[in-house]
Amino acid sequence: MEEELSDGEIVWVKVSNSWWPGEVMGESRLSEEFLASLRKKPLAVVKFFQEDSYEYVKNPNFIFKYNCPRKNEFLRKGLEQYRAKMKHMEKFPADVMHAERVTGGDPDIVNSTDFLPQKKERYSGLFQEGRSPTALKGGLKGSKGTAIYSL
Repeated sequence: MEEELSDGEIVWVKVSNSWWPGEVMGESRLSEEFLASLRKKPLAVVKFFQEDSYEYVKNPNFIFKYNCPRKNEFLRKGLEQYRAKMKHMEKFPADVMHAERVTGGDPDIVNSTDFLPQKKERYSGLFQEGRSPTALKGGLKGSKGTAIYSL
């Protein structure tokens, strides 16, 4: 991320192996004591919704504006983890809904069919059913009656 982030801007932040929405906290909203405790100024301090925890983002690859081109990727992965009942993801849908409201988006995006699990292909129906290998025991005959294939 090369662009400046504004106080109050909604962003995606990488936390462990997940991307999470949060709000950038500008220096004016951070205490003098807190700012003095930082050894190195981070790119951004992000507060998570529904929590009193913050992420100090130092790596530009770990923060993106909320409506970035990777938004759908972050949503899909987060909702997959939520559906897998990962405890740390239980607040994810509510936080996304909040981020959508704040950014003027669609709070119901978490229920969009775009983010439903992908159906696994079933290959059993692709092959001819009802013919077993025993039906081929006599082998296939060519036009002159010669065996082409025999089991």
